[in-house]
Amino acid sequence: MYFAGNQKATRKWPPADVTNAEVYNVSMQTVLDKLANVTTDTRIDKINKIIGESFNRFTDVTEAMILSDGRGLEDLGATGLLGTLRKQLIGGKGVSDILESWKRKIEYGYWQARLKESFRFAAVRAIAEQRFAAGEQFMNQLAMENTAGDMKERLAKILKKK
Repeated sequence: MYFAGNQKATRKWPPADVTNAEVYNVSMQTVLDKLANVTTDTRIDKINKIIGESFNRFTDVTEAMILSDGRGLEDLGATGLLGTLRKQLIGGKGVSDILESWKRKIEYGYWQARLKESFRFAAVRAIAEQRFAAGEQFMNQLAMENTAGDMKERLAKILKKK
């Protein structure tokens, strides 16, 4: 989310591991760079306070809750899977490792807990659930193709004919 403007300028992806502190610092700097000549210092301070509050799980600042929910959506669906795949591939993991990690998260209820606990607004949670379903469908397809599951039935018919 926060690297979007920088991606276009540099044509590089963001780093594989980005901490909340790094997101916060880059976001604050981006606000200063983009808005310094557009709005008042008071407004910039308010925006940066909202950004900071968005990392506080117990915040009651509505704008910060919206920002936090938006950031949480990035972990789900195509965007989330792309980031996860990229991170794990950079780390030397293969498709089987990625599938095993996904399987463990499903078995231990990680995604169910994320969907239940991480989103403050019902409308955003509904979007998150849709994104999760799309991601789950992709991962199921990847698992099937990784084991040539789509070829087993075809091969069995061919071998039966011989």
